[in-house]
Amino acid sequence: MSEEQKVSKDVAFWVQEIETYESQFAEWEKRSKKIIDRYADERNQKGKKEARFNILWSNIQTLHPAIYANPPTPNVDRRFDNDDDLGRYAALVLERAVSYYVKNDLFDKVMKQATLDRLLPGRGTSWVRYCPVFEEKFQVTDDESGEDYDLISEDVVPDYVHWTDFGHTWARTWQEVRAVWRRVYMSRSELVKRFAEAGQEIPLDADIKGKNGENVKSNKKACIYEIWDKKKKKAYWLHKNMPEFLDEQEDPLGLKDFFPCPEPIYATLSNDNLIPTPDYVQYQDQAIELDMLTARIASITKSIKVAGCYDASAEGVERLLGEGMENKLVPVKQWAVLGGGNGLPGVISLLPMAEIMTVLQGLYQSREQVKNDLYEITGISDIVRGQTSASETATAQQIKGQFATLRLDHNQKNVARFSKDLVVIMTEIIANHFSIETIKQVSGVKLMTAQEKQMIQMQMQQSEQMQQPMELPEDIEEMINLPTWEEIEGLIRDNTARSFRIDIETDSTIKTDQDSEKQSRIEFLGAVSGFMREAVNVPPELRELSMELLMFGVKGFKISRELETTFESSMREIKKKEEQPQQQPDPEQIKAQAEQQRTQSEMQMQEMKMKGDFELAQLKAQADLSKAQSELQIKQIDAQIKQMDLRMKELELQERSVNGLQEI
Repeated sequence: MSEEQKVSKDVAFWVQEIETYESQFAEWEKRSKKIIDRYADERNQKGKKEARFNILWSNIQTLHPAIYANPPTPNVDRRFDNDDDLGRYAALVLERAVSYYVKNDLFDKVMKQATLDRLLPGRGTSWVRYCPVFEEKFQVTDDESGEDYDLISEDVVPDYVHWTDFGHTWARTWQEVRAVWRRVYMSRSELVKRFAEAGQEIPLDADIKGKNGENVKSNKKACIYEIWDKKKKKAYWLHKNMPEFLDEQEDPLGLKDFFPCPEPIYATLSNDNLIPTPDYVQYQDQAIELDMLTARIASITKSIKVAGCYDASAEGVERLLGEGMENKLVPVKQWAVLGGGNGLPGVISLLPMAEIMTVLQGLYQSREQVKNDLYEITGISDIVRGQTSASETATAQQIKGQFATLRLDHNQKNVARFSKDLVVIMTEIIANHFSIETIKQVSGVKLMTAQEKQMIQMQMQQSEQMQQPMELPEDIEEMINLPTWEEIEGLIRDNTARSFRIDIETDSTIKTDQDSEKQSRIEFLGAVSGFMREAVNVPPELRELSMELLMFGVKGFKISRELETTFESSMREIKKKEEQPQQQPDPEQIKAQAEQQRTQSEMQMQEMKMKGDFELAQLKAQADLSKAQSELQIKQIDAQIKQMDLRMKELELQERSVNGLQEI
């Protein structure tokens, strides 16, 4: 068998697999298209004037934001909470890198489109591509044997795959799927750019249908099948009418699960096949009944008007209803004999309005009952649709919400799983294929290369030898003790080691309750603050246990994930300081220090003694001076007393003299 015949046989095998899938899923696709037409309210000419109750559109608009509201936030972390700086920084680098591509409009649009496909036809899919952009570095000459290209940019792109363009080999469950494929419609220029000369020979015969089923002639394209065979670890590109593969590659992305697409989001599945049953099928009878009742209500509503019959011989009676007259009397000939003497009721007979209104009210009640039956089937309770009654208690509303949550929780988890699988595939592509320079720029993590680290260490050694300690900037000093970019690259490029040491998760994709989030944060801060106040008085031997207990409590709060790294870094610094051994000084140095301290003490004692003697002499001199001053003051006082005594005696003598003169 020639090589050309062998390749043609392989192509025929895959064409047969594709046609087998298309025949098995043909009925599902036909039914799904009708459901989408019903959702969009597409009507044929015959049913354009019919009134409908589009409960499908209402349910989808309620469920879609309930099961997907926001793109997820990647959480890449060490698989085990051990002291692993390399694993921690490798996880940080990957988390920042993939977050850049997840937190954009494209990822959000793909998730919304896939979720809508889950709710309508019952299967939502996506596909991830690695898109490097190269620029030719130099032109090949006759003396050169190859070409060289510069990498300009890199991108990881999630693609939305229409539910009719996705396929896989027959299987009962997703785990049994051997190969997956998707259809890509390409123009002539795109074919030539992708497949070179072979692109010129591919016929532009894609069967592209318009809105009303007509073929689109203005934009001719070719339908290319991109097939990923998990068993052989190969990817193929083919056109059904081409005898050979257009391209063939060995494991192009090197993913853990090989497929570049996650498991689709499915509606109702059995364990017998992967043909989903759309949700609308489960309540289509009730939806049809709603349409029928709505059409009858509209028809009867149109008939509610003042209409009836009157006796033609009673001239002037028709003017009562045919003309807008107020405060006027209408002359009627032969009034007395009209209607057998019964007057106006005898000549006019109106439609039975009371009976019509009774029927209309009955139709409205029947429609409400059908709606309740439908909501019971779908699980959309009143509380989810925002409706309640003043007579209902809070407990009754809570029960309704829990009933709906039981149904919604399953769908929410499926959407969250799908988004997580997308993030995992994107992270693996970044780790396996992105250049380390691109990863540096996207992540923004500051680390050193091995060469930079070695140069700084050599400079530090030289400064130590010269006894001139080298002072480093704070950020450089911190990076010296961190892993290098070469170590980070070695870990993330190794699929096995990366999967063992790094875990990739995402947070919720549903809309969070802001009040609940606020309360959780307050509770977290209160718990941590209280524990840290108590931990201050913990004995040193129990300090490590208290730190482990703190981390045990912190990890119990989902909102603390962003702070775990900060807590761990702080704990690590505390532990390092406590474990740092006390530096033992040299005995001679101890002796010299002791001698120096003794000499200093003696000098201090002599100074204190001299100072004391001086102060004592000062005190003694002050005391002698005070004594002399006191004795002088005493003598002065004695002299004053003696003078006073003499004065007194003089006064007595004068008094005696005066008395003697008076007697004479």
